[in-house]
Amino acid sequence: MGSIDVYARVRPLLQRELHEEAPRVVQTTDDVVAVQVETDGTVRERRFRFQRVFGEATSQAQVFTECALPLVDTILNGASACCLSYGQTGTGKTHTMLGAMDGLIPRCMGALFERISSCRVSYVEIHNERVADLLSDRTSLDIRDDCGVVGAEVVDVCSLDEVLDVLRLGAQRRAIAATDLNERSSRSHTIFSVEVNGATLRLADLAGSEKWRTEELRDYSKHRIKELTSINQSLSALANVVSALKDGRPHVPYRASKLTRLLRDAFCGGRCAFVATLSPSALCADETISTLHFARRAMRVRTFACEVAPETTSGNNPRRVRELEAALQGARAEIARLRRGSADAPEDASEVAAARALCERRCTLVAEWDAGPEQREAWLHDYHAWLRNLPPLLPEDLTGASVELRERVRLMEAAVLVQAEVLQARTSSTKPLAAANSPRWRTTGSAKADLLRSVGADPGAVDELAAAAARARARANYEIM
Repeated sequence: MGSIDVYARVRPLLQRELHEEAPRVVQTTDDVVAVQVETDGTVRERRFRFQRVFGEATSQAQVFTECALPLVDTILNGASACCLSYGQTGTGKTHTMLGAMDGLIPRCMGALFERISSCRVSYVEIHNERVADLLSDRTSLDIRDDCGVVGAEVVDVCSLDEVLDVLRLGAQRRAIAATDLNERSSRSHTIFSVEVNGATLRLADLAGSEKWRTEELRDYSKHRIKELTSINQSLSALANVVSALKDGRPHVPYRASKLTRLLRDAFCGGRCAFVATLSPSALCADETISTLHFARRAMRVRTFACEVAPETTSGNNPRRVRELEAALQGARAEIARLRRGSADAPEDASEVAAARALCERRCTLVAEWDAGPEQREAWLHDYHAWLRNLPPLLPEDLTGASVELRERVRLMEAAVLVQAEVLQARTSSTKPLAAANSPRWRTTGSAKADLLRSVGADPGAVDELAAAAARARARANYEIM
């Protein structure tokens, strides 16, 4: 278990800020950012401590060595990693991640190609809560928790020059617009993903947060208002995820936005670096304090390293494919086992012979039913003995001894008839059961009781027969349902 590596980077003052003579309110040391905040005419200093703080004179190479180079080692060791830049619009997030092709992303790829020969990359953006592929014309892509963006172009690259071509293509297609703070402000979140031996390195350049006043809305187009709303909502969702992880809540709202769904791996596993970009100007003091508070919350998040086995096969997610294939094979084996009944039980020759004997005995009982009435009481005894020997559940090899529902009901009706004949024989009635072998006995329910009453059977015997027939009918109905 580890924490997110949080870094802060302060950019130099812009020409506009120098022209407006806005004072510098941010001071830095190696690990502390101090911001002078004026409240009710009183100036006080707010201090924030991070793993490393980069001042205005820090080079791209220094930022890479401190922030991103450990992530390269992480994915080469088989664990996933992530690096993201966060801050107000116009504070240097894109400059940190891309720069003039000398930012963290190009330098990470250069370090990778010093140790590997090829890898797979993809480049997507989230604009107005829609995921688009920057390497193709596909837009409105879906996100799945098990494999990330579905349908994104995945490119095999073998050199740093090929990666730079991919980055330039993505930069041309990315959504940008002029704002009050930046003439070329990124209006979308971009995520550059690198796959190396089953591990993934995600490098995210987030769109900048921007406060706006209600009275300014009349000067904004509907498109810009939608962009501002979408950016702020996704960044708020990211802040809620960080707060939930910091507080140890049981539910973390990853699915609140497309951004948090794609960055879930950054918080659930592997190593994560967080670069907070800041403006030193008093014009941006409120946003600077907000960014520092968010970075400090992120520093308290605990992550769990998630190592993966090296992959040698091709495909968007070969490890997941193999897992699904193994699960499918297991399911097929289970289905085959269930169809066999009890495949784990060894075949017993004596058991099979007993089942065949029961099957033959059933045929004999059916044939004996057509015999004379004097043998029906013995038939009933044999029928009950056969039922007692019949096992309740049989494997597939013994299905010859089983009894279908309709045949079982018919044999039960025959047993009721024999009981009626026995009861009739015990009465003093002189009327014979002449219709014993008539088709009328094949009927069920109260028909047999009516027949017994017609031949003058004992009323008690008739009631017992009717009750037995009712029980047999109820049992048959229950089994059918």
